[in-house]
Amino acid sequence: MSVELLERVVLENFPVTTMPQTGHLVRPKSLGQRYVVAREGLFREVSTPWLYALLPLASIRGMQAPYGPCLPTVELTMNQPPAHLWRMFREMAEQALPHECAGAFIWNTVTAEWRLAVREAQNASPHHVDFAEAPMGEDEVLVVDIHSHASHKAFFSSTDDRDDAGGLKIAAVLGQVDTESPTLCLRLVCLDRFLPMRLDQSGALDVHIEVVA
Repeated sequence: MSVELLERVVLENFPVTTMPQTGHLVRPKSLGQRYVVAREGLFREVSTPWLYALLPLASIRGMQAPYGPCLPTVELTMNQPPAHLWRMFREMAEQALPHECAGAFIWNTVTAEWRLAVREAQNASPHHVDFAEAPMGEDEVLVVDIHSHASHKAFFSSTDDRDDAGGLKIAAVLGQVDTESPTLCLRLVCLDRFLPMRLDQSGALDVHIEVVA
């Protein structure tokens, strides 16, 4: 591949734009990634069927760039996963005790319907689970990647960090499944960023977007 062709391919797939002085960026019509140069530094914009994110990559040291200001933004553009999916996975995790198990909340981009997909365990213990990915339909996307920690507390391990790196999903861990009050850890995985999440009082997903470049 020639250098000219390579540059064209890169720019077509990862375009670069500047932030208007108003600080209002017109969102792209197509899905994918775009880099945005703003007053504060370089941002990366990510658009998927269920997520819009505009997050800082690098700050500018010294004189600011002559462009508009940019605020970090994260929007979950899909409807919320129904509460019964969380209950279904808890029941699934209880049945898998004393071992871990894995599942996925799958969202249909056309019908906006949700389903829990079981990821069949290939090798499971109280400390890990290896699984086969569940098949998905043409209009479906994996939004929530969830696994249990059996009787242990919910947390993201170094193995989880390695597995999640580069992904676009919500990662969830359900722990202490053998108790009346299991623990739940959530985070948004946006490529190289892990942003803390929680379920609010209504059961809706909420993301914390105070990030530092």
